[in-house]
Amino acid sequence: MKTTQAVSHFGSKKKLADALDISPSAVTLWGEVIPRLRQFQIQMLTGGALTAQVTAPPNLNQSSVNSSAAASGSNGAVLLSSALKVTA
Repeated sequence: MKTTQAVSHFGSKKKLADALDISPSAVTLWGEVIPRLRQFQIQMLTGGALTAQVTAPPNLNQSSVNSSAAASGSNGAVLLSSALKVTA
């Protein structure tokens, strides 16, 4: 979802910010595309008039991730294999 779409729907950047209980400067920091979680919030606030743009996460190269544990990413983040199962 583009910031301009949401601003247009709400009427102004200030009205959009007020609806989200954030400052107008926070809206400005988004740039052209609204962060994904805010998109879902806006979708709920507009009753679906504006819809979140969901994109699939990039595929992990399964050969580079240990399927029985977690591997450390290049930025220190922990990558979990999609092969892991959670049991109760």
